[in-house]
Amino acid sequence: MSRKTVRKGALSGWSLYLAPTVILLLIPIFSYLNQHGPGSLLISVLMALMFCTLAIIWSVSIAYRILSATIRHCLEAVGVLVTVMISVRIIKYEFIDPTAAGIDRLLWYSYYVFMLGIPLCGLRAALHVSGKDGRKGKYLRTFGLVAGVTILLIGLIMTNDLHQLAFRFKDTPINNNNYSHGGVYFLAVVMIGGCNVAAVLLMLHSMKNQIHRWQQHLPMLPLIGLLVYSLLYLTLGWAFSKYFYLTDAYGTFTILFWESCIRVGLVRTNTEYEAVFSHSSVPAVITDGDGSVVYESAVRIPLTQDMMENRGPVQRVDENVTLCRRKVKGGRVLWIEDRSRISRLKDLLEEQKERLKEEQELLQEEIRTREELAQIRAQNTIYDNTIRRVTPQIMQIRNLLSEENDEETFLKNLSWACALNTYVKRRVNLGLLSMQEKTMSLEQLALAMNESRRYLELCGITTSYFLPAEESIDSKTMMALLDALELVLEKGYPSLDSLLLSMERKDEAVFIRIMAEDADGDDLRVGSQFAARYEDIRDIDAVLKDVGGRISGHAEDDIIYLTIMIPVFSEKERQSD
Repeated sequence: MSRKTVRKGALSGWSLYLAPTVILLLIPIFSYLNQHGPGSLLISVLMALMFCTLAIIWSVSIAYRILSATIRHCLEAVGVLVTVMISVRIIKYEFIDPTAAGIDRLLWYSYYVFMLGIPLCGLRAALHVSGKDGRKGKYLRTFGLVAGVTILLIGLIMTNDLHQLAFRFKDTPINNNNYSHGGVYFLAVVMIGGCNVAAVLLMLHSMKNQIHRWQQHLPMLPLIGLLVYSLLYLTLGWAFSKYFYLTDAYGTFTILFWESCIRVGLVRTNTEYEAVFSHSSVPAVITDGDGSVVYESAVRIPLTQDMMENRGPVQRVDENVTLCRRKVKGGRVLWIEDRSRISRLKDLLEEQKERLKEEQELLQEEIRTREELAQIRAQNTIYDNTIRRVTPQIMQIRNLLSEENDEETFLKNLSWACALNTYVKRRVNLGLLSMQEKTMSLEQLALAMNESRRYLELCGITTSYFLPAEESIDSKTMMALLDALELVLEKGYPSLDSLLLSMERKDEAVFIRIMAEDADGDDLRVGSQFAARYEDIRDIDAVLKDVGGRISGHAEDDIIYLTIMIPVFSEKERQSD
């Protein structure tokens, strides 16, 4: 398709805008003939038919051109209302006897059905063009209120003979020529003007955001024409309107305004497909029934004779290129589907997929290595802390077993070394267990106390304890508690006679009460060596400080009273949190 053909198709649409302009230029001639020439009725009817024909052609073109159903229906309604309004005008003034007051008055009232309906339909179309009708229904609710008021005003005007709120007649029986305006009439005028102004403002605002500056003047021309007509009508009155009737002017300028909005592209249409097709980047052609190319896109297709003679829906040109055909009215459309780029992208995607798979495997292996390394470091930390914690006890065991004493002392030292060894063993076991479990049952502490008690009895130390085995505490807290109890035993040895231990849970803390009794039975208030060993409990307090605990104590008679407080949560409470 050549550029000349495209221009011709685009220009043909302007006839719908130029036609009313030509009619406006013919109005003075027709008006003069209507007033002074012979056959004024014929001239008046021809003028009405001219305007009605314009409105009908425009309405039909709207049905074919406008894409949006809402705008299409509203503008079709505008065209129909303009047509009927002009028809009512010519019937009223040319075919109805003025003495038939009832029919004449009914036609007069019906003017306001059209005068109110046209701006209402225009307002609804303007709301859709501007996009205001999609904002949570706010503008649609306002439009519904306006429509309701408009319908009420139409009803009041059409039933004016019952109440005379729009037109007040001074004669009885009613004389159509002797009346004054009532409140409903002024409300109708305000409604007509308000809807028109609102619609124009909405369109001008949309035009500002969507249309080039050099095109914005076109919709302004009908508005200027309507404004000039209104000023002349208000100034000259009937002397002017008999040459260009108000209904004809209102309908013509309304059509011109909306056609201007369509021409500049503010209202979307589905015309000028030829220009769209010729500028398309899709390689395609449209042929007639004989196979001759009628339209061709911007990207040419190298058609061969074989391609033109083939009638199949799909013809493979090569591995990636396919020629497709479809029947259309009057011919066929042919287009090329080139999958070469898709194939390249597919190959690239597969390559990237394999690459990502390898990177994912490397990443997973790196994560696994890091996890193992972190676990080893954590184990080494626990091992180091455990060894550092039990080193003093190991040194004591070595010293006790290396001393040369008599048999009784050696047996006592051996028993104490076994008790220390029990602590070392249990402490190491708890350290290993803490790497797997975050909490431990107090049964672990009870087992340690139970095993140590046999060796402590050989050292002459009687032990007794009460531990709620169902209670669970943090692994770290469990090890700190075992370290604290070991320090209590070491401070009392060798003069320690008995050790009583009990535990009590209160709210979110565990209280461990310890009673240590001196074997010599000395009065601790006079400052025995046994009591002196428990005066400094900072080492025990340092062990408990890591888990938020503390120790306090006092001496009474030959008994040392110690209280350990450790904040703790049970496993059940942790799960509920």
